[in-house]
Amino acid sequence: MTTALGNAARSSGLSFVGAVVSAAAGFALSLVLARMLGPAGSGIVFQMISVFTIAGAVARLGLDTTAVWLLPRLAADSRNDVRRAVRILLAGAMLGGVLTGVVLWAIAPLLGAGSDDLATVTRLAAAFMPFASVATVALAITRGLGGVRDYVVLGSIGLPVGRLAVVSVATAFLASAVVASVAWLAVLVVIALLALWVVRRAMQRFQVADRHTSPRAELIKRIAAFGAPRTLSSTIEQALLWLDVLIVGLIAGPAAAGVYGVVSRLVQAGTIPSTSMRIVVAPQFSRMMHQGRLAELSEFYTRTTQWIVLFSVPVYAALAVFAHPVLTLFGPGFEEGATALVIMCAGAVVSASTGNVQSLLLMSGRSGWAALNKVIVLAVSLTLLFTLVPGMGIIGAAIAWTISMSLDAVLATIQVRIAAKVRAGLGGVGLALVVAGCATAVPAVAMRLVLGDTVIAMIIGVVLAVAAFVILLYVTRRRFAIDEFSSLLRRKPQ
Repeated sequence: MTTALGNAARSSGLSFVGAVVSAAAGFALSLVLARMLGPAGSGIVFQMISVFTIAGAVARLGLDTTAVWLLPRLAADSRNDVRRAVRILLAGAMLGGVLTGVVLWAIAPLLGAGSDDLATVTRLAAAFMPFASVATVALAITRGLGGVRDYVVLGSIGLPVGRLAVVSVATAFLASAVVASVAWLAVLVVIALLALWVVRRAMQRFQVADRHTSPRAELIKRIAAFGAPRTLSSTIEQALLWLDVLIVGLIAGPAAAGVYGVVSRLVQAGTIPSTSMRIVVAPQFSRMMHQGRLAELSEFYTRTTQWIVLFSVPVYAALAVFAHPVLTLFGPGFEEGATALVIMCAGAVVSASTGNVQSLLLMSGRSGWAALNKVIVLAVSLTLLFTLVPGMGIIGAAIAWTISMSLDAVLATIQVRIAAKVRAGLGGVGLALVVAGCATAVPAVAMRLVLGDTVIAMIIGVVLAVAAFVILLYVTRRRFAIDEFSSLLRRKPQ
């Protein structure tokens, strides 16, 4: 196993824990919102989150990804430039947050047309935008400098758990979409302050004499050249993930948005492996690409893709088979999203099978290519959404999302092969897909056929699926380097 692969496995242990906690907290938060506010009330909150997330991608000006791309290179070749680059990144994040917040405040009545509550929570979101931008970029800076622990503790654990706790308490006293939204936003203030403190502590490693540094204008130009197209692609990336919730709400109403928002959150549960891996591998992608270690990078990309497939596909298979009983847990009305959940799980499997290809494309320095991909995919997504949602509701939105996500993954995969000369071994990834899919689908489908589409069938089916998966994983452990991965996870992250 390569050194990079070993480091990724070690660091991914903590990252995986953070991703699991984040997903669990997100699931629990969706459950709280659904149970306390119902489809209509939770729909208002999910629409606010959609607007806030998309606007946040604009506010940070692509500086979060820029930090992950640039700082490992500066730390290796020009350590004297690190502190100056960090100051530029944080200043840009604050400026972007303020400007985006002002614009969002101004257009809130337009976005909330037909719903006073949505207009109100949108303006509240605008006020918190600078905190979100600074927190995101500050945590990305810690990633770029090799610090996975702080990023995970604050971003993956502190933020979602804090939101779950505060929203649960707030809605227990007053079950209101506005109150829930304020509680969800307020946690960002604490996270932003802690993130800045962590960055300040990290900068102590770079307390060197301020000489032999690149001109400030040159650093700004370098950051802007990468960040500008990344702003576009990041905004569209978030739009692809959240705009459908907003459009469903505008066309089909808040209740439909609430159901679709829960379905989207469930699908996100399967991204735990890719999210935890991306946090670790993106800086290594950048470093290996910069040093021309393409053969090692291909091996690294293939193995991490296998791990993503092995641990994400079972989640999607289980959700697809037991879509109806899972959604009944959220309360009356949410089971209407069962078909949409099945469709979106299919698209998620396609995306998972390409691994962290989006990060690989970005870390190759081709943020412009990524931006072009997002423009194409967004055009397809919007066309499908406005064509399908009026007649098909959330099922139409699910079809649009699935096609869009699959197209995005395929485009990036082709570009990485052509431009970066890096590709994943199809045989290895295909084997991981078969192992993960069969281990889950076979016992799950069997229990559904025997016991029906019930919660009891789901519980027994999941237990049997986990057992089958563990057995198959043990049998194929050498093929997927599971022994090495497990031993590395038990070591202390560097």
